[in-house]
Amino acid sequence: MDKIERKRNMKTKLLILFIVVVVWTGVKFPEMQEKYIKFMALKTKKEQVVTKTLTKNDILQLSIKQLNQIDHYNKNEWGWWKTEWLWREIIDGLYTIEGIDSFMSNHPENDLAKSTFHVTKYKVEGKTVEFISRSKIIQVHSKDGWKDITK
Repeated sequence: MDKIERKRNMKTKLLILFIVVVVWTGVKFPEMQEKYIKFMALKTKKEQVVTKTLTKNDILQLSIKQLNQIDHYNKNEWGWWKTEWLWREIIDGLYTIEGIDSFMSNHPENDLAKSTFHVTKYKVEGKTVEFISRSKIIQVHSKDGWKDITK
């Protein structure tokens, strides 16, 4: 009887352990999947620095394009939690573009801005994602000509 009771206790303990592992895996699965997707995407990361001269309207168009990407990754077909890290990177890039837009709005005498843009490209689940991750004004143009910006 003692052996049978030990076997029953062992089976009960194993069953409880199995249930705990299944529940833990179910809770942690989305987090593990997000980390895996991010890890795989980071292996494909490419960055490029581009310098462009833009009008105020061009800067606004860049903001709109970046905002559309943010909206896509906020409600994407992969599931929000899988690409939250990517969504945050795109938002950070938008903030820098909006900084240029704000600067140009606060200085209406300037008609052009020469800016550097760090363009980041990832391959995420078979799709290429490209966005501006950082930007910075280096010169502005007004009727007086070009002027360097020091920040």
